[in-house]
Amino acid sequence: MADVEKIFKRIDINCVRAVRAARDVGRQACCSAVKDLRLSTYSSSDEIFQVLDNRFGNQATIALEIVEELQATPPVRSGQPRKIIELIQALEKALFDLNELGNADAIKNPLVTKSIESKLPETLKKDWLTYAADERNAVNYQNRFDKLITFLRSQESIYKQLDQLRDVVEPTKEKIKFLKHARTKTTKSSSHSRLHHLR
Repeated sequence: MADVEKIFKRIDINCVRAVRAARDVGRQACCSAVKDLRLSTYSSSDEIFQVLDNRFGNQATIALEIVEELQATPPVRSGQPRKIIELIQALEKALFDLNELGNADAIKNPLVTKSIESKLPETLKKDWLTYAADERNAVNYQNRFDKLITFLRSQESIYKQLDQLRDVVEPTKEKIKFLKHARTKTTKSSSHSRLHHLR
């Protein structure tokens, strides 16, 4: 009986690991997925853990996937405040997930940080590099990612405001375009009717 309790205690621990691994899936859904694996049909704890590992992976693999997903994000061009906000939020989510896995150092690797920096639009990249070069900010290779995420968080509200302004300006441009089209159509139809009367 003690062996069975030990197995189910380990299953419960792995259920928690599965929740962290699933990132966007709630605990209840993950535990349900574990039950769906029909773990009671396996005869040993090794078989159960092999099934769990096959289904949810290990923490190092998951951390690697999070970093690779972030590195696969395309660079953001200037004039796209919404995309900049999405990039900042993706960084924050990746950092949160890696902290949950106990592997935040994976994203703080200097090569990963350089990759993230390369995705910034030129204006934001210039601002960041100016910030990083200022000795008062004490940016070095060990804390570069932490300083970068802090800097980007400070810029996020600015880009949200730019995005909101863009939402206000875009409908105005559409309205002007519509009015020009409506005037052109009216002018064409008036000229057409005049020509029709002359015949």
